[in-house]
Amino acid sequence: MSQFVSLIVFIGTMIWTWSLFNSDAAVSLETHAGIQSKFITLIEKSVRTSAPTVTGFEILSMHTKNIDDRQVSAHFSYRYKEQLTEGESATQVLSGEARLVRALSEDPESDRWLVQSVKTEGQQVDFQQGLTVDPSLTPTDDLNLSTE
Repeated sequence: MSQFVSLIVFIGTMIWTWSLFNSDAAVSLETHAGIQSKFITLIEKSVRTSAPTVTGFEILSMHTKNIDDRQVSAHFSYRYKEQLTEGESATQVLSGEARLVRALSEDPESDRWLVQSVKTEGQQVDFQQGLTVDPSLTPTDDLNLSTE
């Protein structure tokens, strides 16, 4: 009798796990790809608007994951080079996370996703040439910045 119950439990567990792996995802792979593509465009447009001297914009990483069937988390990292002064430029690397929420759409065939929040977690700035700051200056004096 116990072997029969064990067999039924085993078969039931196998069917349950099979249905988990073969069920439709709450957010499709095409939706994730669309969110990533549009979010990359949004990031690049935002960076170029805030700093028009940006060159060499590059997405280092971008991935999305489901939080639930109505929320998606997008993790990103990007790099760009910015001309600071005539002889000085800096490369900046930023990473962060954004939360997107599914909103009601007029077209039932397509999803509409709204950016709920964006949080940058890390920023790294690499200067191509160093700057020399004169420590003898007081805060009211003009800073004497020169490149070496």
